[in-house]
Amino acid sequence: MAAGDHGLGGRLPLVDPAALTPAQQPFYDAAMEEQYPWSQRAGFQFVTEDRRLIGPYNAFLRRPEVSEKFQEFAKAASRHSSLSPQLCEVVILAVGSAWGSDYEVYAHRILAQVAGVTADDAAAMAAGRSPGKLGREAELVFALVRQLTVEHHVDRTLYDEARSVFGEQGLVDIAALTGVYLTVSSVLNLFAVPAPE
Repeated sequence: MAAGDHGLGGRLPLVDPAALTPAQQPFYDAAMEEQYPWSQRAGFQFVTEDRRLIGPYNAFLRRPEVSEKFQEFAKAASRHSSLSPQLCEVVILAVGSAWGSDYEVYAHRILAQVAGVTADDAAAMAAGRSPGKLGREAELVFALVRQLTVEHHVDRTLYDEARSVFGEQGLVDIAALTGVYLTVSSVLNLFAVPAPE
């Protein structure tokens, strides 16, 4: 491991790609083929210099059979969503900031800007504040997800307004993406995975 990469696994040592089991290898290969190029284009760290996965993927390698199925659901929740890429990032930052999930907030603050969110709005959401310049839909999504994530329910007024804007399908999309990133936050926080410096 490179000197600056010490500790990026949090409570878990980073898995050495040279020591992968036959069950881990396909998951690792898929991550390197799909997520790694995506992270490079966006500009956030996904692997160490010696190609060890960081973020939730280091933990996911420990249960590739479950992680592969989770990844399928996560991809479906993102790719088939009725939400714009900006609104998807609003959901993710609302969850990550509510959970204090350092790596999730680090990566998605960058990805939000790639999706067209201003640096100020990305920073506000990362700090748990509503985005100020993205418009009413973004404010509504942020409020809905924060309430659901922090209070574990959504009041009727907020629900009715969100339903009138996004419809039932949109609300299911919001709930599905929230669920994906609650799982990611759980993994990251359980293993105290830090954001790279």
